[in-house]
Order: sequence, then structure tokens, then C-alpha cells
Amino acid sequence: MRVLLVPLLVATLLPACGDTATTGAGEDAAPDVSVGEDTAGKDAADLDATPAPDTSTPGDDAPGADASDATSDAASEVASDAASEVASDTKPDVVSDSATPACTPAGAACSTFGPCCPGNTCVDGLCRGCVAKGGFCTWAMASRCCSGSCDGDSCNGYPVGHACSSNAQCQLNNCVAGVCACAIGDAACGPAGACVDIEYNDAHCGACGKACGPNQRCLAGKCECKDTFTTNCGADCYDTRVEEAHCGGCGKACRADQLCQLSSCVCATGSECKGACVSFGSDPNNCGACGKVCPSDHPRCSSGLCVCATGLTQCPTGCMDLKTDRTNCGTCGNTCNGMKSCVGGVCI
Repeated sequence: MRVLLVPLLVATLLPACGDTATTGAGEDAAPDVSVGEDTAGKDAADLDATPAPDTSTPGDDAPGADASDATSDAASEVASDAASEVASDTKPDVVSDSATPACTPAGAACSTFGPCCPGNTCVDGLCRGCVAKGGFCTWAMASRCCSGSCDGDSCNGYPVGHACSSNAQCQLNNCVAGVCACAIGDAACGPAGACVDIEYNDAHCGACGKACGPNQRCLAGKCECKDTFTTNCGADCYDTRVEEAHCGGCGKACRADQLCQLSSCVCATGSECKGACVSFGSDPNNCGACGKVCPSDHPRCSSGLCVCATGLTQCPTGCMDLKTDRTNCGTCGNTCNGMKSCVGGVCI
């Protein structure tokens, strides 16, 4: 019985080991193993040395099946992780309390967050990197310049009043406090804010609207005198030798009754007396000298002398009316006799 089973077991194991040569022998192998005891004994010995075949159901614990299962599980896990990452990447971000950008970045639609960020300009509806001042352009490509302006072959800089971060961005190469300004030596004094010279401009000397006087000219932003013999008094230049408002120096004005002569204020008429110009020949308060007042009996000043009032004549006895005074009738000392009266300077 053992002899008959050995060939069958060997035939069964050979296909499992993938021996295609044995399975190809077919029915010729069976008669060979059934001949004689010697063959049976040899086969039995070989059977004893051959490991017992696995009687478990094929596929349950076979190494090939285990490898297949492991590969399948790993593939499933990788696919699951990849799907999770894709879902996470495509899931819209939720931003909370995020500040709105101050400008629209490159690649975004123009005006999405306001004007395009510095270094970009709106071209064909998108904020794009712009061409800086001096870069090549054509009239048709002017919109690609950062300033939006082209002179025909190169981009212009930003105009006066445009925000800037460096002098190089401005057309006039002057960025002041973050804003493009006029070139050094100029100021926006002209019509519509046009830049004009303020260093040699008599109407805008050193600043907008600061005009030089008729006798001045603008030099290096300052109003200077045209003539060397005049003195700069701010608003204008004057000859302080004869100028009543600046007699002998700026701001030294003469009085209304004075003239400026050789840099000094002098009386136009009369003489200087206590801050006023007076006539010593006719002023009863300064008769003949400053401060000399005529008395009441000689109230008039004539040729520097205090004299009698009008209609009276100076006599040894005082100021007399020669037309009516009986003791000085007609002349000083002429007395009318008796009961005569002096009428019209005649004793009657």
C-alpha cells in the first residue's frame, strides 16, 4: 500500500514546486514507480527525506498570498493618505481677522485691494511688474511703464506729487518725504503746480510768491541789491544817504517835518528843538532860541525877539496903542494937554 502511495504523493508535490518537466511526463511515470521492491524501497527512503506537504487550503497561509495581501494593504493606505492630502489642499482656507492688503499684488486683477503695489502697474486688467524710469518703451507700450508715461523710447519717472521711495523713481530725481518734488532749485509755483526756478526768479525768489523789490534781483534764491551804493533792507534796496524811511540805515525813518541829507535827518524848515522843527524867528515859545517863551505883554516873536501884540508899539513904558493913548499919542511920549483926547493918534 505504501509503495502505491509514494508515486501519487510525488506527483502531487511536483506541480506545487512548479516542475513542469515532471508534469509533462504524464502517465509514463506511474508504471515506472510500481516495478519491484528495490524501487519501492528507494522511493520510500526519498519520501522519508522529503518534507511533508502543507495540507492547508491553498491561498490561506501561502507566502505568495501573504505578500499579495501586504502589497494590497500598503497600496490602500497610500491611496487613502493621498486622497486626504488632496482634499486638504483643495479645501478653501478659512482666514479669520486677516487685514486687507493695502495694495493689489502682482498677478491679481487691478484694483482688487486698491492700486497696484509699488513696482507694478495695471496692464490688460492685471497688476504686473512695470518698467522703471529709463527702461525701453514705445508710445503704444506707455501703460507698461511704472509712471504710465513714455517719451517715445524710454519710460518717464513719476510726476511731481506722486508717492515715491527713492529719487530714482521721480522724473525730476527728487523724492521728498515720500512724494516726488520739483528738482532742487525749483518749486511748484507755476500754473497747475508747474515747477519754476526759484534761484534766479525775481517773482519767486527762494520760495513761491516771494518777490524781490524794484531795486533788487534774485541771486541764488536771495534778493540782492542791483546797485552797490544801496543797502538791502529786506523788501527792497535803498540809498540810505537820502531815503527818509531808511536814513542812515534800514528802518531809521525821519519825521514828517524832516529830510534825509547825507544819512541824517534834518529839519526841512526851522531848527531842531525838543523833537520838533521850529522857527526861532517867529515862534513865541521858542523865540530866538529853543524854549524861550515870550511874556504876555510881549506875546509876539518877530525876528527872534518878543514884541508887542499886533496894533501896539513898544514904548519905554511898555506896549502902547499910539492911536488912543493920551500919553503916547501918535508917538511914544507924546502927551495930549488939558482935556484933549488922543483920537487916531491925534490930540483933539
